[in-house]
Amino acid sequence: MYEVKLDGVSCLKLKILPTRRPDIPAPKRKYEQITIPGRSGSLVETDGSYESIIIPVEFGFISPPEKWNTTFRSAKKWLSGKGKLQFSDDEDFFYLCQNCEITGTERTVKEIGKFTAEFLCDPYMYAVSGDTALEDYRTFENNYMESHPKYEVEGNGDCTLTVNGKNMKMVVNGQITIDTELMIAYNRDMVSQNNLLSGEYEDLYLKEGRNVIDITEGFTLEVFPRWRCL
Repeated sequence: MYEVKLDGVSCLKLKILPTRRPDIPAPKRKYEQITIPGRSGSLVETDGSYESIIIPVEFGFISPPEKWNTTFRSAKKWLSGKGKLQFSDDEDFFYLCQNCEITGTERTVKEIGKFTAEFLCDPYMYAVSGDTALEDYRTFENNYMESHPKYEVEGNGDCTLTVNGKNMKMVVNGQITIDTELMIAYNRDMVSQNNLLSGEYEDLYLKEGRNVIDITEGFTLEVFPRWRCL
């Protein structure tokens, strides 16, 4: 049975089912066309980023007439959230859903309803395995696209994290998390540690291919790579 999950909650739990597998659009690269007088055609400039995508999924459900609205309310509450969007025919990957809108609501008969959920998602697909810390972070291969990892450092004192020859210096008071996607650093109490860092978050991205990471002796490090692809 085909299944859709949003933030870990399955559509089956709410007793609604996709009417068919969704058509997932390919992300479009952001670019700007530049026309030069006297020159045929145009030049294209891009920063390598992509536009968000919308994934439409049509759902249907059957419910006793007196519970029809209850079922639909539960569906609307579920779809008002955001987070990881997963499909049962590709369980090793997920999309990051930023927002969801319900369109095309229809009650065909007293017991049957259908609607379309339009999921606004980050353009990338993320590997589930990328949410697990690397077993050996010192030298490894990134077989996906450039990724924006999360680093968790434990220890006390001055520390230098080196990624592919580029340094991030920090003062660690027990523990610090560096999130390169959000470009923030915080401790276990979620208190900002940005003022204790010196360096560029972009320097900590994981490039395609071989990556080398090192950290000051006496500190422990966990790297959550957040593998991603289109």
